[in-house]
Amino acid sequence: MFEIPDRPDWQAKAACRGMGPEAFYPQIGQQLSADIVALCEGCRVRDYCAVHAFRTHERHGVWGGLSVKARSKHRQAARRDR
Repeated sequence: MFEIPDRPDWQAKAACRGMGPEAFYPQIGQQLSADIVALCEGCRVRDYCAVHAFRTHERHGVWGGLSVKARSKHRQAARRDR
């Protein structure tokens, strides 16, 4: 199983560290900023961030470059694969 280190450790290494949350919580129906997507794609802790969102069932925001909708699709696919 993929182990995630303590949150402060991996979050301190995130490319988005120090940024305000508004970019990661778009309004309903609003597209993700291309800048945020690119930031996440190049982040060295992206996988930890995404795993955190799945484990804690985050229902809002962008985590690991994945929107709420994208995470929902991943969960549905995982259920089908079981």
